Amino acid sequence: MGNESFLSKYFTDGHNLTMNERIWFIVILATPLTLILSMFFILTHEYIAIGMLILHLSFIIPISIPYIFRDYFEKNYGLWSKIHSDATYQYSAKTLPFYVPFCIILILELSYFFNKWYLGINLSISFIIPCLILISRNNIFHEKNCLINDEIVFGYPPHIYGIISLIMGLFGIFNAFRFFYSDFNYFVICLIVILLFQLAIVNPDVMNKVLPFEIRRKKGFLIFISCFIILYLIIIFFMCGSLKFIPLQIDLTPWGILRKIIIYGLSIILVIQFYKLSKKMNKKE
Repeated sequence: MGNESFLSKYFTDGHNLTMNERIWFIVILATPLTLILSMFFILTHEYIAIGMLILHLSFIIPISIPYIFRDYFEKNYGLWSKIHSDATYQYSAKTLPFYVPFCIILILELSYFFNKWYLGINLSISFIIPCLILISRNNIFHEKNCLINDEIVFGYPPHIYGIISLIMGLFGIFNAFRFFYSDFNYFVICLIVILLFQLAIVNPDVMNKVLPFEIRRKKGFLIFISCFIILYLIIIFFMCGSLKFIPLQIDLTPWGILRKIIIYGLSIILVIQFYKLSKKMNKKE
């Protein structure tokens, strides 16, 4: 009974805890691995321990902020949506960027490990536009855009637009990076084009004004995003000469497994999202 009450009290969204209790709970969760990695570095002087420690802390922080300051987020953005079974769009738009430092640190550590430091730095640029737009355009990525004449529609889900924009940036920069050493000026031109596409995809309200159909509906979104991605791939192909994908080699080292988790994980997320979006499509009125 005691264990059940402890779990039900602490392993929740923190609604039944004071701020001090939330802080202490996060500290208790984060301390063991922090101490282990710190001791590992002290005993072995392996810099990988420092890298893992930084990665660990950069993952704990984005989890901690919404948990500790739950009352603030609930008051200003709402937590759980009343029109779909997920967090509110405005809450997601504000909290998703918290994970950007973790992703950038992960990319930089992997690029350093594989001796691709400059590639990692350039890939990190992909996070800038999705992060800034999600934070600044809270009036667009909002639950109010899920209603058209009292009808509940798809709206502008920040997690989907943000992830698509990020993957487009990562893919484009990965392909354009071949010009980084041979023709830096052309690389900059490619980078500007990639960033413009990223910017367009995370401003769906602007695109919705110029398109003849409603992209807040699922059918409209599916048509729009499919055409947009195809156009993007064509332009990247003509600019870069080919389309390269990150090679997936059989590598069972910890770093190799981690890299595959990232690649396969993002792919699976996109497949699942597009499968969901293909159901119950509606037209623009």
